[in-house]
Amino acid sequence: GLQRKVSFPGGFIVEEVVGLEPGRAFDYLLRDASISFEHHNGRIGFAPAGDGTDITWTSRFSVHAGAFSPIAELAGVALSTIGFNLAISAVKRSVTKGQ
Repeated sequence: GLQRKVSFPGGFIVEEVVGLEPGRAFDYLLRDASISFEHHNGRIGFAPAGDGTDITWTSRFSVHAGAFSPIAELAGVALSTIGFNLAISAVKRSVTKGQ
């Protein structure tokens, strides 16, 4: 039930943790967002990898934009992938700086 709001240039999302495997993964649903789409599920998994951690992100969503839905969904995949990679890179820089 933990919720957090993530703000980014031009918008926000509110996600809620709906499942937890301590140290391994958590499942979430997007409950609100500044853009309109239907979020079906999401999962972020963690696995040891040498001196670090591999992170696996999966998310399933759909966009209802009539004839433009396929294009909107591709754009959503691209933008969310970029956003997630930027967030993970920021965490990595922060952790590396603290060592």
